[in-house]
Amino acid sequence: MVDEDITYANGLSLDAMSIKIEKPQLLDVYYPDNTSTNRPVYMFIHGGGFTGGIKHKPEILDMANYYTSRGWVFVSIDY
Repeated sequence: MVDEDITYANGLSLDAMSIKIEKPQLLDVYYPDNTSTNRPVYMFIHGGGFTGGIKHKPEILDMANYYTSRGWVFVSIDY
């Protein structure tokens, strides 16, 4: 199970005219297929130095599937 595009903060960005605009910061939460309530969480923050990268690259989805299959909650954020 996954909850996608959850707003965890509001940040600032620049539009094409270099005007500051508010932009929601989003995350995805991947859950294991069990009913346990006391699970570890793996918080993943992709690289990219504020200029590239996305929270749902195929490699990140593979990691999410790996950890959730082992009972972890996996969180991947954009910034």
